[in-house]
Amino acid sequence: MLGRGSRLRGSRRRRGWWGGLAGVLILAGLAAWWLWPAATPRRHPLPAKPPITYEEPLPTPPAPRPGASLQAVDEALFSALGRAGLPPSRIKTSQQRQGGGSVTLMVVRLPPGQDLEALRRRLLQGIKAAGAKGSWRRKRGTAELLVYLNGKLTHRLRLWQPERPPGKTLPPAPPTGRLPRVALVVDDLGYQWKAAQRLAGLGLKLTFSILPGGPFSRKTARLARSRGLEVLLHLPMEPRSYPRLDPGPGALLTSMSLQEIRRRTLEDLAAVPGVTGVNNHMGSRFTERRALLRPVFQVLRERGLFFLDSATSAHSQALDEARREGLAAARRDLFLDHDYSLEAVRQNLRHLPTLAARQGDLIVIAHPHPSTITALEEAAPRLRKQIRLVPLSRLVASRQARAAGRRSARRQRP
Repeated sequence: MLGRGSRLRGSRRRRGWWGGLAGVLILAGLAAWWLWPAATPRRHPLPAKPPITYEEPLPTPPAPRPGASLQAVDEALFSALGRAGLPPSRIKTSQQRQGGGSVTLMVVRLPPGQDLEALRRRLLQGIKAAGAKGSWRRKRGTAELLVYLNGKLTHRLRLWQPERPPGKTLPPAPPTGRLPRVALVVDDLGYQWKAAQRLAGLGLKLTFSILPGGPFSRKTARLARSRGLEVLLHLPMEPRSYPRLDPGPGALLTSMSLQEIRRRTLEDLAAVPGVTGVNNHMGSRFTERRALLRPVFQVLRERGLFFLDSATSAHSQALDEARREGLAAARRDLFLDHDYSLEAVRQNLRHLPTLAARQGDLIVIAHPHPSTITALEEAAPRLRKQIRLVPLSRLVASRQARAAGRRSARRQRP
């Protein structure tokens, strides 16, 4: 009996040992199974959250001398004209494309008897104090001041003095009593839902431009339409620095065939339903290619949509090609937040009413940066009193009509 008991106890010890080993192996297997995915890459990784993409950087101009800036030159010119008794109603401003940038053209209608020599001295003193240089030319009845900042032509000021008929004086310009119109387009929406909600809650007549591939693109479009805001498709296009700078999902690339460009344009339009127009996201390379733009604009014409050139390239062909294809089209005038520090955006908003009054209307592009939204929230009560925010389509139609009028007038000239 004792021998048999010893054998039973030995058998139990062996079974216990093997059972313990089996338990250890099972635990080791479970640990390996748990840790294996972290140690080795998955064959089908989960999609990463897409990055928030903003407009491509514009070419950096040469660093100005201390105290010299375009804004300082603008203010010096208008200040000198104002001290000479020339109100804004006598000044027309526009932007002319020249070389790799733009030049501000100012046409000033002088009253009869205006002292041109005194005005010349006043203007030259003003721009010198702003850090710029001027070249003065004078012809019978007219004069022209060319303004250079850091060796580059930035302003062309044309002074026109009509001869006064005997016994007659020019009537004063009638006050319009209307606030200048501004279309404020907020680009790059579709990735930040809270930013879209804050912008829609401002009570300002903004225009939302929405990227086609964002997780909140459709939701943002519905929100904008529910608040009575105009919606655009922010159509991604290839920038010069591609592929280092990625324009995001749905982008139109210069390597695509015309059929691919048309198909992708249709897909992007379907991703943001209910749009009235389109503007380009990035696209400094793509917008320089007329042949590639043509299928895009053919789709927009078929859909009855307009186009806004975001002007990310000084050599963009988009505006001319869009009009050639029969589209209502315009070009943006300025970026509100290219420098998106809070103080820079605040300063641009302070100058917005003056710029709009000088030009008559203004197309401005902004982005959903936290600093931009904060500055707009602060400035909203003031902006309602100083400017009239309108949907972008209204200014595009106005500019289209003015362009048609100028073309008609040129054709009628003998």
